[in-house]
Amino acid sequence: MNAGFSNRAALPQLSPRWMTADAAAAQSDRNQGLQAAREGSEGAAGLARFRRRLTDEGAGDLDRLHAECSRLLDHQDQERQAREHELNVTLVERSLANQRRHDEATAALKRENGPDSGPYRDLAARTDAAQTALRTIRGAVQFRPLRTHFGRLYPAMMAALALAEVPVNRAAFELTFREEPIVSLLLAAAVGGLLMAFAHVVGMLLRRWPERPRLAQVAARGGALAAMLGVVLGGIYALALMRQVFMRLAASENEGFAQRLQDALAGTPHEAVTAITSLPLGISDYAFIAVNLLVFTFGVVASYLRHDPHPDYEKAVRDAGRAERAFARVEKRHAAAMREETARYETARRAIEGEMAEVRARLVALGNQERTLREHADTLRQAVARTIRRRCDVFAEGFQAGPAGGGPPAVPTVEAIAAELPGFGAVAHAA
Repeated sequence: MNAGFSNRAALPQLSPRWMTADAAAAQSDRNQGLQAAREGSEGAAGLARFRRRLTDEGAGDLDRLHAECSRLLDHQDQERQAREHELNVTLVERSLANQRRHDEATAALKRENGPDSGPYRDLAARTDAAQTALRTIRGAVQFRPLRTHFGRLYPAMMAALALAEVPVNRAAFELTFREEPIVSLLLAAAVGGLLMAFAHVVGMLLRRWPERPRLAQVAARGGALAAMLGVVLGGIYALALMRQVFMRLAASENEGFAQRLQDALAGTPHEAVTAITSLPLGISDYAFIAVNLLVFTFGVVASYLRHDPHPDYEKAVRDAGRAERAFARVEKRHAAAMREETARYETARRAIEGEMAEVRARLVALGNQERTLREHADTLRQAVARTIRRRCDVFAEGFQAGPAGGGPPAVPTVEAIAAELPGFGAVAHAA
């Protein structure tokens, strides 16, 4: 049915006698006019009877045509009502349901991992607190950048310096653990680690020395530095003595020294210590001390450069960075979930809007089809009126050619004849 609306040839049609001229019908109409003239009928009355008969025939054909057109419009009206219900009810309800689902999903995501969730609020508070603390410290240091070097390389550097102490200090423990070299290596490594630990603390204390220290601070920090340096220097000196004892014992020309050392060790501890400390240090021993001090100095410098003068600046920067990264991860997960939900919502919304556009286009097409059908019915009514006028003209010509002669009877206009024919009186349907 719908396809036929776009093709007028497929719409309901009248009998061909109203659409095309027929020579036989024209001759018959002329003969009827002649016959009316022979019978002495008045021209106007005879033409009126002839026109009324044709009008009745045309009206009957038009009524049948209008009935078929009305059936088409009834089917069209049913489809229009269904489309309007789909547009104004079904699709609207689907759109509202999609919006409600989107709002509920968005609220749920906010509660699960968004601004309304506990972890999100905790991380936001932690990030804000960390940033506040960092801003406070930056204000205290006049917003200068962080003064640190080496970063993650620092532990590796200190470990390398500690390992460098192993071959230097190993000989100091060979006196006691000559038959157990693994123990000597471990002790030498422990001494290297302890030396680097003192270097770390000394460098950090020097780096963080107050700009305007109070007397109590000078006394406390100076005492701590003096104590640690004393321990380091005393330890290095003791290791040098232990190394010298081992080296003398290892030399073949010092067999007399070995006997004296053995006798001292067999006596009192004081005698043993006196025997060891009474040995004069040689060039190699001073070189040993210099190497240890050099390694220790390297460690102190590395520690000094590694730390910022403000004791809390680096920690505040690190805490703020960690809090920001943790908060960014939570925001990223929430944003990804929101993007996925928004994409689902937009896809459904565009699909519904596409269906609405199709329904609106169909309603416009239905309105156009109704106008086409009404124009078609009116065109056919005009065609019937023109046919009746033409046949009346032929009747009048035949009547004039009859025996009575005289002027031809007046033939009504096409508009007057069309006004006597039934129009397509179905109630117009709004598009």
